[in-house]
Amino acid sequence: MPANLPPEYKRTEERLKEAKTVEEKIEIIERLISLLPRHKGTDKLFADLKRRLSKLKDIAEQERKKKTKGYDPFLIEKAGAGQVMIVGPPNSGKSSILATLTNANPQIADFPFSTTKPLPGMMDFEDIQIQLIDLPPIIESHVDPLMVNAIKRADGAIIVADLSNDGVLEDTDMVIKKLEEKKAVLSWDKPEELDVGRDWIRSFIVANKEDFEDSNERLEILKEFYSSRFPILSFSALTKTGIEDLKNKIFEMLSVIRVYSKPPGKPPDFDKPFILKKGSTVKDLAAEIHKDFAERLKGAKLWNIEEKTYIMVERDYEIKDKDVIEIIV
Repeated sequence: MPANLPPEYKRTEERLKEAKTVEEKIEIIERLISLLPRHKGTDKLFADLKRRLSKLKDIAEQERKKKTKGYDPFLIEKAGAGQVMIVGPPNSGKSSILATLTNANPQIADFPFSTTKPLPGMMDFEDIQIQLIDLPPIIESHVDPLMVNAIKRADGAIIVADLSNDGVLEDTDMVIKKLEEKKAVLSWDKPEELDVGRDWIRSFIVANKEDFEDSNERLEILKEFYSSRFPILSFSALTKTGIEDLKNKIFEMLSVIRVYSKPPGKPPDFDKPFILKKGSTVKDLAAEIHKDFAERLKGAKLWNIEEKTYIMVERDYEIKDKDVIEIIV
C-alpha cells in the first residue's frame, strides 16, 4: 500500500470490508477516492478504486432497472370511454358501489380492508361503457405510491364518503390530504395554479349510505365544507337511490363526446361510437377514423337522421355529443 495514507482512509477502508449492500460500497469507495492523496505513489490505487466504483454503479443501475420493470398490481389497462378510480377510507362502501354500477363481484364485508388489490368493472352508460376500479382503502398511516400513480393515470376519481359514520368529515379530509401529500390534487375544476410536480385529477364526492339514520345531517356538513371544491352526490348502494344521477356525473366528469360515423351511402353505426374529448373537431374525428383522412379531409356532412337531411360543415367544426358525421375526403 502506498505510503502517507491518512488514518481516516484506513478506517474507511475497514468499513468497506464490512459493507453488505451495493449502495454502501459505492458510498465508501467515493469517500476513499476523496481521501486518497494524489501523487505517483497512489496512481495505481486511484485507478483501481475508479474501476471498482464504475463496476458497482453498473450493478446498481441494473438492479434499479429490474425494480422499475417489476410487477405493478395497480397498472390496469384502460378500457371503454374512460378509467375512473374509486377511492375512500375503510368501510365507506366502495366495493358496494362497484358492484352496484358494474358487472364486477367484489368481496363486500362489514370488516375493513376487504379490498386488498384493485378490482375493475365496466359500467354501462347508454351506448358506451366506462371502466371503474375499486382501490384498497386509504388510511392515515400509509398510502401505497403505486396506487397514487394509478390515480394520477386515471381519467377521474370518485371519493366515497360514508354517511353512516359520525367521522365522515374527518375521514374525507384525511383521504384528500393524504393524496395531496403524494402530489395528487383532487377537485372538480382544475386549480388556477398547480405547483410543478403535482397532478390534478378531476373528482367528485359520492356520499354513500344515504339510507342510514341521520345521513341528511352528515350530508349537510359535507356540503358546508366541500361543495365549493366538489360536486357532492347523495347515493345508496343498498337501495340504488341516485344511481342514474351518479352514472350521469361519471360521464360528465370524463369530458368526452360520442360521435357516430356515417359511411357514404350507408346508415350510421350507432353501436360503436367514436369517443373524443370535448372540443374535438371534424379533423380530429377524421384522424381517429384513419390516420390519412386528416390530411385528405375536405369537409363533412352533419346529418339529421330523423329528417334524412344534412348540412355541410368545415374541418374545424366543433363536434357535439351524439353528432352523426359523414367524412368527405
